[in-house]
Amino acid sequence: MHECIGKLILLHVIQSLAADVPTSLEENAESIRTRLQALAPSDAQIHSEVMAPEGQPGDTIAEIALQMNADLIVVGAKRRPLLPGHATWTEDHKVVCHAPCPVLTVRD
Repeated sequence: MHECIGKLILLHVIQSLAADVPTSLEENAESIRTRLQALAPSDAQIHSEVMAPEGQPGDTIAEIALQMNADLIVVGAKRRPLLPGHATWTEDHKVVCHAPCPVLTVRD
């Protein structure tokens, strides 16, 4: 029998869907959970959990990390163009500022 040596939580936060989006929130969440599950390692020593809650990504990621007592958050960071008047406080920045643990950002 193998003992779990770690837990991996694969998380994608869904922002509120626009009224004209043809799929429901639950259909969208189920599609995301399926894609995330395909990313989970099949190693028996790592227990993985897939989550696709609704909310604001920066706040929700930090909140779930706190609730789950996370040791590390890994965020896929995307380059964003700087536009005049564009808010400089991105969701990635919110995660880094409010995280209860270290944050590793990985560029695409």
